[in-house]
Amino acid sequence: MNDRMPDGVKDSGVTGGMTRRELLKTAGGLGLLALGYPLVTSCSKDGALDYSRTIREMTAQIERQMAEDNVIGAAIALVDDQRVVWERGFGYADAANGVPATSETIFCIGSTSKTFTAAMIMQLVEQGLVNLDDPLARYIPRFAVGAPLGPYPSTGEPITVRNILTQHSGIPGELTNGLFTGASHPDFNARMVDYLRGDHAQYPPNYFFAYSNTAVAFLADVIAAATGMSFMNYSKVFLQSLGMNRSCFDRDDPSVAAGQTKTYYNGREYFDGYINSPATGAMLSSVSDMARYMRMILAGGVAPDGRTILRPESVRAMLSPQNTAVALDFDFRIGYIWWLCDPDLNYAGRVCQHGGTTTMTKTSLKMLLDHELGVIMLTNSNTAGSLRDAAPTGTLQLALEEKTGLAPPSVSRTSVVVSSGSRLIAS
Repeated sequence: MNDRMPDGVKDSGVTGGMTRRELLKTAGGLGLLALGYPLVTSCSKDGALDYSRTIREMTAQIERQMAEDNVIGAAIALVDDQRVVWERGFGYADAANGVPATSETIFCIGSTSKTFTAAMIMQLVEQGLVNLDDPLARYIPRFAVGAPLGPYPSTGEPITVRNILTQHSGIPGELTNGLFTGASHPDFNARMVDYLRGDHAQYPPNYFFAYSNTAVAFLADVIAAATGMSFMNYSKVFLQSLGMNRSCFDRDDPSVAAGQTKTYYNGREYFDGYINSPATGAMLSSVSDMARYMRMILAGGVAPDGRTILRPESVRAMLSPQNTAVALDFDFRIGYIWWLCDPDLNYAGRVCQHGGTTTMTKTSLKMLLDHELGVIMLTNSNTAGSLRDAAPTGTLQLALEEKTGLAPPSVSRTSVVVSSGSRLIAS
């Protein structure tokens, strides 16, 4: 993969466009807000904080940045524990026909999909159907890849499910020929297995963090082998258990066939294509449905309707550092798929985040676990990278100050500052 591809150019499909050095150095997007006046909280009639200041300032910022960057449509949702305190669309889901984007508009969420794949794996671990330390070859018997060619220490350890969840598998990350196509190709994973049988791993398992779409794609096969169901069928049951009835990994499914946004390349309508490794980045959803997902995570695995999706210990494992013993990861921390650091939000305590980039869509999901705040932003334009990086961070910073009085450290309090110079998002 190139060190960095220009925004909107098809590189690996569902990536963040960062070199590994940049990624480990920054591990989060820019977008600090410097607030211009003292904290004033605002409550609704029932006494609950209504976040009116956050909503007012971020609405203005989002509208301004969409105009500057020619972003056609976007949507955002903010949750405070089990309350959805803001959800709104901006711009258009279909500009030619004047259809506005709303909180119910369906976007491809890109690599944010990976967090759902991880949750499904953890659910199967709870059921005794998957062991995280099983070799991948237990679930995909034909899987094999040669030893790394570099001067790496040879441990002889197999690539495990756990290695994939922590992005430490060493499986080459960007086997993209056929990843994006104009029609669906369900045999893509099988073709990747065939290819890797004649290839070599990039690194030994657990050598250091190396983001791999290819590796995560194989978790769909793990789920299918463990359950006897196709990944598409199992994921649909999983999403419905969350009440996410208008979310799906199959863009042609009736649940998402209506209400999908058009996608845009430099302001012109352009079909984003099929993502043929669904577990890595093919899921479609709305910010309204994604708010239900954040509420489940913040509730320790309990869905908004009271149904237990995951045990609390599984959620804790997903959101706890799993790479502290990997010296070459330095201070970068990852749980199971979730990134656990963001330099612009670390002052707030525990952070978890993931996001995604397809050719046209840019997405970001971030949560402040110690303060039970979460934000999701979905966009439909290749030009939305700066917006996607800045707005979710700014929303959480403002919401946190409204909720607790805790402001970003060492920030001038005279103006609103948005930096669009960085392209980092976990994806």
